Amino acid sequence: MSDQDSVVSGQTLVDGTQLAPQQLGLMGMEALETVIGYWEDALGAYSPASRQLVLTTAEETQFIRSIEEILEMAYSLQESSEQLFIHQNSVLNRRAIDLYSVSESEATTTRTPSRGPADHKRQSLLSISTLEEVSFVSAQDTVADLRDFDDLGDEMVSTDQLALYQAALACHEGGGIQYRVLRTDFLHCASDVEYLAKLHCLREAFTVIMEKKENKDWWVDNGRIILCQLLVKSDKDPKEFIVAFEDMLEFCMEDGVEKQMEEELRSRNVKCINFYDICLDYILIDSFEDLESPPSSVLAVMKNRWLSNGFKESALQTAIWSVFQAKRRLLQYPDGFKAKFYNVSEILTPALAWAFFGPDEDLARLVNDFKEQVLGFLTDIFSFQSADFNSISSLSESVMVLARSRLTVVKEKLGCLENGIS
Repeated sequence: MSDQDSVVSGQTLVDGTQLAPQQLGLMGMEALETVIGYWEDALGAYSPASRQLVLTTAEETQFIRSIEEILEMAYSLQESSEQLFIHQNSVLNRRAIDLYSVSESEATTTRTPSRGPADHKRQSLLSISTLEEVSFVSAQDTVADLRDFDDLGDEMVSTDQLALYQAALACHEGGGIQYRVLRTDFLHCASDVEYLAKLHCLREAFTVIMEKKENKDWWVDNGRIILCQLLVKSDKDPKEFIVAFEDMLEFCMEDGVEKQMEEELRSRNVKCINFYDICLDYILIDSFEDLESPPSSVLAVMKNRWLSNGFKESALQTAIWSVFQAKRRLLQYPDGFKAKFYNVSEILTPALAWAFFGPDEDLARLVNDFKEQVLGFLTDIFSFQSADFNSISSLSESVMVLARSRLTVVKEKLGCLENGIS
């Protein structure tokens, strides 16, 4: 294939658009992420659950170990790439900010129309579409200041008097705010700066919320109730899940585990050991995005009308368990947070995946309603309309009010209130 025939030739797209170094770097990272996914699938496919009782030869053991070594090197390469092309202290990002300072008087920005959670397809910082939207990745774009959007965002809500939010903006301007994935459009924010500032505020709010035992117990107890009820609705016994869930909670309550958790979650780009960053962003949002973009092999089985429902469910479970088995081999701490989380996921994920993709339309409607309520809650807490970003206490109160309101709807749909479960 010649350069003229390729989609990307040198530093120029087929439509003539010039690519900045950040864009080229992020495109390479996207390709690496795809490759890693294939390698993880290859490892899982070569060592499925059905082979657990089969003795492997020395050559097979070496083959598996070789794939694991390649994956470890790829994960390390991912981290190095993030430092070069994503990290706020990258020379490329500083250069973009410097250019913004020079051209601020001439800069204009365009807001991409918001999409609702139901229309959202999996987005990450490494997607091509995001390359066109993230302002800081191109020297030709400008770093948008939210105050330029005061007449556009959240129906012309003025942010000048919101002390907590203004302090977050100052924090961003002073040293930057670390993030895992830019979810600007996903959470209906007007700009990347608005998203990052609100993220900073919500981290502080959730820290205050979780300092109160009654609040922490409320989240834990209701999380357990909702997940158990989802399993019950899927005709699954929740006892094994409860044991794994409690084991994970006990680990998180241990003194001094934050440092180990931070080290474990670094490979997933989690920047803050906080309820929002771990439970809401890393676990829930990522899980919903994974369900929206299942592997093609899974879809092929689910859509095959010649296969029985029992076979489809068994195949789906085997595929999911194989992925977790492959991930376990790469764990730095075999009994750490990720291991505990995988114990929970191995029970919960197959049931929820079958609910989403299986033939039971009522069950699919139920789990989709649950997903929409969770995504609606996330949109609410990132909205000036429904959450008060004036102070940590006011924002904390807003978050709890919104959470209780959404929880009531979820419990009604799951039949918790009818059965006296509260």
